[in-house]
This record gives sequence, C-alpha cells and structure tokens, in this order.
Amino acid sequence: MNTRGSQRGSGAAATLAVLAAVTVSVVIFFLVTRPLAKEGHDEGQGSSNQRQAIDAPATPDGSGAPQPEKVAPLPGPVEIPEISNVPKPVVPPVAVQGSSPAQLVGEIAKRFAAGDFAGAGELLGEDAAGSASVLKVIFGDAGYELDKDQKPAEVGTIGDVVRWVIPVRKRGTVPQPGIAAERIFIDLVKRVNGQGEIEWSVKRILYPPAIDVLVADATASPDTISEQVRTEEDALMMADGFISAITRLDYATALGGCDSQTVPEEKIAGLCIVFEEGEIRLREKKPLVATALSEEKAWVIAHVESNKLGQPSEFGLVMKRNAGKKDAKWQITEINFGKLLDTYIAASEAGKVPYTPIKSRPGSGDMLVLYFEYDQADLLPRAKRQIEILAGILKTDRSKTLSIVGHADALGTEHYNVRLSSARAAAVKQQISAYGVPASQVITKGLGEAQPWKSNQRDDGSDDPKGRRYNRRAELGLHF
Repeated sequence: MNTRGSQRGSGAAATLAVLAAVTVSVVIFFLVTRPLAKEGHDEGQGSSNQRQAIDAPATPDGSGAPQPEKVAPLPGPVEIPEISNVPKPVVPPVAVQGSSPAQLVGEIAKRFAAGDFAGAGELLGEDAAGSASVLKVIFGDAGYELDKDQKPAEVGTIGDVVRWVIPVRKRGTVPQPGIAAERIFIDLVKRVNGQGEIEWSVKRILYPPAIDVLVADATASPDTISEQVRTEEDALMMADGFISAITRLDYATALGGCDSQTVPEEKIAGLCIVFEEGEIRLREKKPLVATALSEEKAWVIAHVESNKLGQPSEFGLVMKRNAGKKDAKWQITEINFGKLLDTYIAASEAGKVPYTPIKSRPGSGDMLVLYFEYDQADLLPRAKRQIEILAGILKTDRSKTLSIVGHADALGTEHYNVRLSSARAAAVKQQISAYGVPASQVITKGLGEAQPWKSNQRDDGSDDPKGRRYNRRAELGLHF
C-alpha cells in the first residue's frame, strides 16, 4: 500500500533525473556543439560581406540585414580539367658567353636551326649589329639552312681571334662533289672575368659573298648593320678557301688564289695529288695559324693529319697584298710543303717504287713525277690517278700544253734505255688522252739514262738500287 511519503520520494527522484539530463545537455552544448558552430562561422567570415549583400532581404528602415533563419551551404571547389594537346612555348635561356668556343658556336648553330634569330642575335653580340634581322632574311626569305652533312668546325687563329665556320646551303639543294658549301665565319675572343674564369664571346660574323649581298639588301639604312658584319677576306679566310679547294681537288679555284708569277701550277697540282693520295685533312684543333701579320704580308701554317701519315705534319703559305690599292685581295705567293712531302715519303716508300710527286730542278722549275717498276713502261694505279688529276687541270684551259719526258736507270744499253724511256712517256700521253685531253696538248720525249735524278752507284762504285728507283720515271711540266 503506497503512502503519501512514498509518493513524495518518487517525485523527488524524478525531479533530480530531469535536472541531471538538463545539466548534461548544457555541458555538451558548451564543450562540443558551440565550438563546432563557431568554427563553421569563422570559415565563411572572409566572404560574409559579399554574401550579406547578395542574400539579405531589403530593409526599408535601413537598420541592417537580419540573420537568415537558415544559411545555404557554400558550393565546394570546382575542378577545372587540364587542357591537353596545346604546345607550350619553349624559350631557351640566352647565354652571352660560352665556356668554350665549341659550346658557344654549337649553341649559335642550334638557334639558326630552330629559327630563334633573336636568341642567335644576342649570342652574336652587339658588334654584329642588326644580326637578328639579317639572320631572318638569310634563313627565312633567302631559303638558307644549316648544311646537315658538315658540322661547325674550327678554322684557326689570327692574332687573338679564334675563327670558327658554320657551313650552310640553299634549302632543298643536294651537295655536289667538288663544290664548296657556303660558309659563315664567326670570330671569337676570350677574356678573364672577375672570378678568374675564361669567357668566350663573339667579336664579329663574316658572311660569304653570296650571302653578303643579301646582308646588304636587308639593310634598311646604313646604320642598321655594323661594318663588322660585312665580309672582308683576310689572310686566314684566303688560306682556308685555298686548302678547301685543294682538298676537293678544285684546281681552278686553288689556282685563282695564287700569284701566277711566283707559284708554279705544278706545285698546286702536286699539292692536290699529295692531299688526294695521302687522304690528308686539316686537324681539328687550331688547323690554321696566321703569324707574321701585317697590312701587306702574312704567313699561315697549316697543321694536317692522316691515317696514312702515321704522324702529324704541316706546310706553310706565304701571302701578300697591295695594301695601298683599293679592294686589294690577298694572294698566295709561295707554298712550302717540303716537310709534308718528307713525312709522306717516309710513310710511303716501304715498297719498290718511291713516291715523290714533285721535284725541283735548276733551270726547269717544279716538275711532277711518275714512277715505273724495273724494265717496265706500264702505269701503276697510283700514276693513273695522278694523271687523271692532271687531265682535269689541262681541260680547264685548252691553251696549256703538257710536256712529258721519260727517263731510265743505268742498267741496260743506252739505245735500249732511250726506247724504254720513250715508251714510258708515250704511256703517260695515252692515259691522258683517255681522260679527254687532245693529243695536240701533249708533247713527249725519251732521254734514256742521260739525266739521272739520283746516282745509280754508291760512292764505292757499286750498284745503288735505291738511287735507280728514282731514275725510272717520267717528268711532267705544264706550259702556256
């Protein structure tokens, strides 16, 4: 049976339970719910002014916008898809100086190939004024491109300048044997910077005549291009062109660079034969060195190499010009290739037949020489190639004549040796005619053993086989 006291106790307990629940709710609100609400409010605070201006309803009394009963959630970030297949412009950095000539010239060549004329112009420097616009004409409107068959190469040194060349050609043309490529020359100088490092920069750029005309035509006014840009053929450029012609057996071009009064044609032909026979090439590092420079005279040393030589060698070119004469050009007045001949002779005379393609004799000048085996008038393969080169020279000028004098050693009777030497001269003439030279341009004679080049005997009177090898020969001379 419930009493009033028991009912009163039950009511107190219920009251306490309600108060406990309220207390727990308050604690949860202050510890959890309120901080979360405040954090959400702070996140949107940065753009609250803009949202209020957009979301708040207009208030006629201007007392401020009331807080909306429910704030709409802000949209999340929008992902923008990445655009594909759109080429990004690549602008390579421009370095005015290079750590080496090869690197600097290589970078310039890359700019040429890529059509980055502004970048190439910066590399060429201030002395090559207007170079960017000129390059655009050369490699754009004029249709030139880098020669893919030839790489930039060092030409040599002249004073404190290191000269390099970049071969170019007309776009779409095929290189022809014996025809030189157009060549852009770049002169480089070095200096030591404040950190003690060597830096290279471009001093000037030199265009070949065909391109030089384009350079002049591209100039809007005389002030837009520096005189440094214009081509002026100096001693080093002249020597480079001469040796390039010798290498490709372009006798006519090589002859045109020489003084006909002091340089015999036989010497030029002999140099062509030596280069062709010996597979001689200019070395890569400082191939040409110009020394003893003055306004009227220069000496250029050509450093060469060959797998057949087995060792490096060199020859010299003496050049002169009349500095007092307007537009005077450099000319080669002397060719000294005795050391080159000695080097090649030493590497070639292991067999029975000597190899000295040119000789000088008092009163007769320089003579080209072909050799024969003992008691034979048949031409050796080497001699046939030399005759082919000579035939090409003769065909350049029908007014030239070629004299061929046959010789023999001292073995055998005098009458037999005269006949043998005449047969040797006739064999040379027949081979030249086979290459298209008219017989009227060739004169032959046989002298037998009458004019030995070397002695047929040693000092003690015994036979000298080595000396006799030089006497089994035919001598060839060019005449006007």
